[in-house]
Amino acid sequence: MIGKLKLRPADRLFTRYIRKVYNYTCQKCGRYYPPENTKALRNLGVSHFYNRNRESVRFDEDNVTLLCNIPCHNEWEHEKKEGREYYKYMIKRLGKERFDMLTLRVYATQKKDDKLIIMWLKQELNV
Repeated sequence: MIGKLKLRPADRLFTRYIRKVYNYTCQKCGRYYPPENTKALRNLGVSHFYNRNRESVRFDEDNVTLLCNIPCHNEWEHEKKEGREYYKYMIKRLGKERFDMLTLRVYATQKKDDKLIIMWLKQELNV
């Protein structure tokens, strides 16, 4: 559990997957975290541009990036408004059209389906 946030098993697998996708490297500062160093990896987490309580984009790769929890995630947490640093990063990474599509998906209604998410992530991770 992080603060008051309860992590589901699917969240833990998704974190493993995103770490692999981004080669264990913070996308803000460029720090590399060796995957075999499990203690150091605790500081490398998934940052959701749109909050994870939006089930429709909770496991959407377009909605997340990999950041050091301290200091990078803390610095970008309040940079999500238009024109701010995190916002600019997302536009650069996704392009304006793809970012706009992500923003539309935020408001879609979606039920929680952790079984399906876990099946997909296990396949991607070869677990």
